[in-house]
Amino acid sequence: MRALILVDRFFTERVFEEVVKNIPFWGDVERIYYTLPWPDCPLCEDEEVTEFIAYPREVMEEIPYVEIVITQMGKIDAALLRAGEKLRVVACLRSGPVNINVALAQEMGIPVFCVPDRSAQAVAEFALGLMLTCWRRVFQADRELRGGQWTQCAYFTWENAPPPFSECTVGLFGFGHVARALARLLKGLECRIISFDPYVDGETMRNFSVEKVSSLEDFLSQADIVSLHLRGKKGEMVMGKKEFSFLKKGAIFINTSRGKLVDEKAFVAALREGRLSCAALDTFPKEPWVGDSPFLELDNVIVTPHIAGASRSTARRGAQVVAQLVADYFSGKEISECFWYSDPKKGDSFRVLSGYRCRDNAL
Repeated sequence: MRALILVDRFFTERVFEEVVKNIPFWGDVERIYYTLPWPDCPLCEDEEVTEFIAYPREVMEEIPYVEIVITQMGKIDAALLRAGEKLRVVACLRSGPVNINVALAQEMGIPVFCVPDRSAQAVAEFALGLMLTCWRRVFQADRELRGGQWTQCAYFTWENAPPPFSECTVGLFGFGHVARALARLLKGLECRIISFDPYVDGETMRNFSVEKVSSLEDFLSQADIVSLHLRGKKGEMVMGKKEFSFLKKGAIFINTSRGKLVDEKAFVAALREGRLSCAALDTFPKEPWVGDSPFLELDNVIVTPHIAGASRSTARRGAQVVAQLVADYFSGKEISECFWYSDPKKGDSFRVLSGYRCRDNAL
């Protein structure tokens, strides 16, 4: 058996080899590696798939002779799938296989695996760091001091000093894997946690010490901090002018999810008008930035270049899961963990296991 593995500078050959040496199945699999130029080259999108790096010509030449394809950012399109004469399984290290033509794979009877929770802990930690930085205005104090201003007196007044974080209400917009990991972290800070997600029941949220709010308007109006945790469907926008108007004055907005879910003009207006006291963004409508961004003109915004998931645990977790899933699949074992499992022979586009609903718009 042969496996074609598209690695990059994050999911490396070394990472995968460290993982498979402990899984007997892989001892009998010939592994062919091709290294893609990510993250040095930006991700692309076309009408077929999104957020991908194109594969070199050599991959097309190799695909007819392999049974397994494993990728992180590599494009798995119709041309590649149709050329895979012996192809039996495709595995993607990402939380959603947006770089794979899943519909065609299903039509061809090829199961597709991915890892919905692979970066959950890393992104949750990053989001919490942004929350605390905004709540205590660390970024503002840093900019002032770098600008030659000693502004201690502005912070040590009763009117300006923020309340303790334990008195804060954090709103999780979406309650997938990242939001659940974040809820576990927030629990130790003793703040109130609420969530809006029509796909998740209240009992599941209560298991994470989270209150379910059924109305989006009620949810947004109650939260001191709103943290976005949705993948969203193509063209979907969940925060526009109306939604920003529901926020309590002086709220904080965190987006480590997808920039395209937010109306940029309405967002900037909310920041300029004071509806939002500050915001932290790790994702943007178009990446990487081309030219200027309106957010650069604002001093109440933290911007980072989509790095929330940049932890070694993300690459290692993804490699471990797909390596074991492929091994279990070929060994005839039941896939017993809660990961995306697209198996056309069973008529499933996903499986619901362990109380989770793995769906294509949850992160």
